[in-house]
Amino acid sequence: MTSSLFSFFYLSSLSRNGNAAHKIQISNMVSSFSKRKDIYFLCIDADSFSLRHHYHFHAFKKIFTVLLVVFTFLRASRRHSGPIIVYTRELPIALLLSFLGFNCFLETHTYTRKNSIIFALISELNRFRSFSIVFVFISDALRSRFKPSLQCGHFHSLVLHDSISIVDSYARRLPLDYSLLFSSLRSEYEFIICHTGSLSRGGLEYLIDLIPEYPECCFLFLGTSIPDFCHYASISTDDIPCNVRLLGWATHSVSISVQQSSDILLYLASSRNKDYWCTSPMKIFEYMLARKHIISAKTSSISEIGNEQHFFFYDIDSAESMDTALAASLLAIKKSDYTLPLKAYQHVTSSFTWDARVSRIVDLATQLY
Repeated sequence: MTSSLFSFFYLSSLSRNGNAAHKIQISNMVSSFSKRKDIYFLCIDADSFSLRHHYHFHAFKKIFTVLLVVFTFLRASRRHSGPIIVYTRELPIALLLSFLGFNCFLETHTYTRKNSIIFALISELNRFRSFSIVFVFISDALRSRFKPSLQCGHFHSLVLHDSISIVDSYARRLPLDYSLLFSSLRSEYEFIICHTGSLSRGGLEYLIDLIPEYPECCFLFLGTSIPDFCHYASISTDDIPCNVRLLGWATHSVSISVQQSSDILLYLASSRNKDYWCTSPMKIFEYMLARKHIISAKTSSISEIGNEQHFFFYDIDSAESMDTALAASLLAIKKSDYTLPLKAYQHVTSSFTWDARVSRIVDLATQLY
């Protein structure tokens, strides 16, 4: 039997190996939990059973994996004394184990009416000593949206934005094919403006008409296919501006290298995306770590991460405001003014690390249990 201050179990029916943002988050959280010497820690996820899958899976396989994770946890937990804490991003796991008397931290990233009702029920159940779920919200904007549903009951909560791994700040060499591409682009364009990852948060529909107005800039989109680009820009293939370059999927490591090799980094969002106001995108932390100028949509959750001392903000759903931000960022580069990127780097490395995130979880657990 193991004896320690706490036994923390990170439970997930998903794999932590891969390039998707949720997998990178799980992997980094597991790494930071594992560094702690004052707790026992174990991660049980789909990798534990060679059952790796993504969000698009058969419903039966999902249910089976959840039950397998829970069963494995129940067997493992019998060997530990002292408080046992379960950390998960999955509501079914938290509900099931809380009904079995375990203390759970439930991390949530989105708002739905259905979850609002379930969370209200959880806050009522939290009145009973044998039932305990602590809510971890990815932004204060998200917690504020849920708060009316929780006020009638009893609940504890944390706001924990996504974070960064300092190792991602280390200078990385571009792979040869990307290095050759950047050399070619540098000979053709004065500036490289880069967006990495999915365009599903919107914003491209406002940027697309501005791109031809900046012929000295190459607009590079990493992780975007031609059909996706045309879909989100609402244009045909023939209408893609000549100073746009589309690069397909790349590993997380390559994405970091591309960010570090660009001049300006874009974070796009619009109200067409239902979660634009509450997300804590890992991309924005990577951008801050790259020490490059950042043009970002001004949303409630992004404003919690940084301000005008860190980003060139543009108003959501405003092409005119986006144009102003583009012009201001280019002017700063021409003046060799890198005040904002430096402040953004200092801010993110001092306030948003995975180790600090895990410390806040352990500190609250210490207070509660």
